[in-house]
Amino acid sequence: MQLAPTTSILANRVAQRRAPPAGIPVAPGLPLIGNAVELFQRPLEFFVQSYHDLGPIFRATGPGRDYVIMAGPEANAFLLNGGEDYLDNKPIYQGVARQLKAKNYPIATDGERHQSMRRTLKPAFNHGAFMGYVPRMIEAAEAGVQRWQAGERLGTLAAMHRLVGDQMGEAIVRTPLGDRLKDAVTFARFSVGAGLGAYPDFLAHAPHYKIAKRRMNAFFRRIVADHRARPRDETSGDMVDLLLAATDSEGQPLSDDDVIANMQMVYSNSLLYGAPMCAFLLYALLKHPEALRRVRAEVDAVFANGTPDVRALQQMPELRGAMLESMRVLPIALATPRLVAKPFTFGGYEVQPGQATLIAVSVCHFLPQFFPKPYTFDIDRYRAPRNEHHQPGALVPFGLGAHACLGRGLVELFVTTTIAAILRQVDLALDPGDYTIRRVVNPFPEPEAAFAVRVVGRRG
Repeated sequence: MQLAPTTSILANRVAQRRAPPAGIPVAPGLPLIGNAVELFQRPLEFFVQSYHDLGPIFRATGPGRDYVIMAGPEANAFLLNGGEDYLDNKPIYQGVARQLKAKNYPIATDGERHQSMRRTLKPAFNHGAFMGYVPRMIEAAEAGVQRWQAGERLGTLAAMHRLVGDQMGEAIVRTPLGDRLKDAVTFARFSVGAGLGAYPDFLAHAPHYKIAKRRMNAFFRRIVADHRARPRDETSGDMVDLLLAATDSEGQPLSDDDVIANMQMVYSNSLLYGAPMCAFLLYALLKHPEALRRVRAEVDAVFANGTPDVRALQQMPELRGAMLESMRVLPIALATPRLVAKPFTFGGYEVQPGQATLIAVSVCHFLPQFFPKPYTFDIDRYRAPRNEHHQPGALVPFGLGAHACLGRGLVELFVTTTIAAILRQVDLALDPGDYTIRRVVNPFPEPEAAFAVRVVGRRG
C-alpha cells in the first residue's frame, strides 16, 4: 500500500541545489525563500495555479532546493505511458526502509524485488481476503461509534484514527491496538515523515518517537511470535501468516524485520491515509446536506437486512460517489516524487539525470475539461453516462504507475465501513457550524486538529 507523499519530502534528501534546468519556466516566488511557503502551506493550490500560468512543466525553488514539477494531463499521461522508465523512486523511500530495518519493503524497491513483494502482498488485498475482513471491520466500527454519547464533542481526526485503527487491528492481523493507538499514530507519522524527509532529520531521534517506536516494535514482534507459535492454514490465516510463508525475489524467507515492516505498513497507511480520508468525507457530507441525506438513505437500505457482504458495500453508488468526490476535492496524494535516472524531454524541455521531480498528479482534479465546475461538490460525476473518473489519469487518489497503491480497495473499504457505522448510529454537526476545513501536512495532508464535530443525537 503506497502513500503518495507531498512536496516537502525531498528536503534534505534529493533536492540539493544543482545547475538550474535550462529554459524551464520558474514559478514566481519570494526573495531568498522562493516557493517554500506555498509548497508547505498550500501545495495543491500552488500546483494548479502554476499549471494554468506556466504550463505542464515548471521549476519551484526553496532555500538550497530546486524542483522540476510536472503537472496536468500531460504529466499523468507521462507516468501512465512508460515515464517511470526514466525515473527512480528508491532514493526517495530508502529512509523509510532504514527506519524499519527492512530489505524487502515495496515502495523502497524496484525491478524484480518490487514485483516479487507486490505478488506476495496481493492476496491480502483481493476480494477473497476482503470477504473475511468485512464482518470484523463492520463489527469494530459499530462498536466504536456505539461509545459516542449525545452532546459529545469529538476531535474528528482523532475519532477516525480510533475507528480505523480498531478495524485494521481486528480485521487484518486479528490483534487490536487497544491503548497503543497514540503510539501507533506517532510511530506511523515519524517513521514515514522522518524517513522521507518530511520532518527534519533530528526528529528521528525525538524521545517521544523513540518511545513509541520501541513500544510498537515490541508489539509487532509479539504478534509475529504468536503467529509462529500458532500457524494457521490458508483459509484461517491473516496477513502475518501470509508474510511468514513468503519468500523474497531470491527464494529466501522474509526476515522478521521484513515481516514487521510490511505488517506495520498496513497499520501506518491506514492511520495516515484511511483515517484522514474518513474525516474529509465526513466533513464533505456535513457541508452538503442533500448528499448526506442520499448517502444515509442508501446505507440504511443496504444494512436493513443485516450485515452486508463486501460486494454490497462496493456497489453503493451514493456512498461511492461521495467518497470519490471527497478524494477529488480533498486529495491526500498530491504529488509523486521521483529522481530522474535517465534524460528525457517533456513539454519541450530537457530534464537531466539527478534532478528532483514532483509529478503533481492531483492537478487534473481541478481542470474543467475533466470535471466540469471542478470546485462544485457533485457526487453524480461518477454515474453513467457521465463517469468523469473513467478518463485516463483524471482522478488520481492513490498514485499512478508501477508503484500505485496496492491496497486501494482496502482503504476504500475502511472509508465505507467507517462512514456507514457513523451514519447509521448518530446525527452529527460541525462544531462550530460554519467551520471551513483547513488542512495541514503531518506528514501527509490531513485535517487540522481543530476540526471537530458534535454528536447531536443517537439514531434508533
